[in-house]
Formats: sequence, structure tokens, C-alpha cells
Amino acid sequence: MNPYTTFIALLVGSLLLFVGIRTKKWPILVVALFPLGLVAFNLYLLITGR
Repeated sequence: MNPYTTFIALLVGSLLLFVGIRTKKWPILVVALFPLGLVAFNLYLLITGR
């Protein structure tokens, strides 16, 4: 994944996480965890150098 896609996924995930916590709706939180997990996985690959 290129840096721009990672940045957008982080932005969207953070926004959804914020909205989900504010409105206390679990489906939004579950959806927000997907892009954030994707970003975390990419950072892991970047750090380990695979």
C-alpha cells in the first residue's frame, strides 16, 4: 500500500472511531477497526522490513 492510501485509511479510521465513541454505536466501531488494523499491519511490515 502506498503512503497516501495508508494516510487516508488512518484518517477515515480515526474519524469513524471518534464518531463511534461519541454516538456509542458498535457497528461504527467495528467498521473503524478495519482501516486502523490495515494501517497497523502496514506499519508492522514497514518496521520489520518484509
